[in-house]
Amino acid sequence: PPPQYPPPPASYPQPVPILATCFTPDGQYVVAGGYHELTVWNPADASLVRRIPNIGQRVFALTFAADGKTLAVGCGEPGRSGEVRLVDFESGEVTAVVARTTDVVLDVAFRPGTHELAVAAADSIIRIIDTQALTEVRAIASHADWVTAVAWSEDGTRLASASRDKSAKVYDGATGELLSSYLGHGAAVRGVAILPGATQVVSSGADQKLHRWEIEGAKKTAETALGAEAFKLVQLPKSVLVPCAERRLIQVDLETNKISHQFDGHQDWVLSIAARTSPTDDPASALLASGAFNGEIRVWNAVDGSSVAAWVAKP
Repeated sequence: PPPQYPPPPASYPQPVPILATCFTPDGQYVVAGGYHELTVWNPADASLVRRIPNIGQRVFALTFAADGKTLAVGCGEPGRSGEVRLVDFESGEVTAVVARTTDVVLDVAFRPGTHELAVAAADSIIRIIDTQALTEVRAIASHADWVTAVAWSEDGTRLASASRDKSAKVYDGATGELLSSYLGHGAAVRGVAILPGATQVVSSGADQKLHRWEIEGAKKTAETALGAEAFKLVQLPKSVLVPCAERRLIQVDLETNKISHQFDGHQDWVLSIAARTSPTDDPASALLASGAFNGEIRVWNAVDGSSVAAWVAKP
């Protein structure tokens, strides 16, 4: 049976790195990974709203299902165990534990229009889980090292992955067949996204560059210098957000392949980013939330880049 984890400390002696963040489906709150828990924050006043316990030691990935009720949590204890916990967000109860591995789960992504969840783990395997039937659909063992990120195309026909083995790959979404393998980074790849149309991919990592390449033939079409090591990407309609080391959060315009904005204010490596793109009809309400190694969360206005709120996510 899955473990019942000990309760988190009532108060943290020191902050933990914010390796994963996400907005709630209604856009009101920011969810962050803590120590054996999730913390839920109100960005309007930086107050702690809720704590959800019984989570793995470290949280590396968070994503809500399309129903807006189920939260998939990729977590684990480095070098010992990893798993995905499905949490009923309203009650905070863990409803299922899937994709249990011998090392941490580093990323999770729901396939659009389905109950399938792609799971990237440090054991080098990608698992596709049916979260309704609670069964493994398939396992993809194409990488030779940690799988650091996974991302679906908008229509769910393609799945992309990034790995510490210095490659990024694309698979058929229905069969798992390998379609393309990009080897242009020459260093660990930590972020990947499939662009609209499902013909091109952007990827980033330790080589401090954002690569843009064709799925057909794995040919590079553009490159953007970031000036810092990059982590998991978040795709917006016309741009991509890149959390970076050296306290940088960078936005790259996909039409020009150039940096359109740099968000300054963090005092440590930026490790995670989440977007609230359209909770209302007002574009000015679009927000970004970024998490840093020193435990700080910053919320930004996505339109003008101004800082909305900042706090240390330390109960």
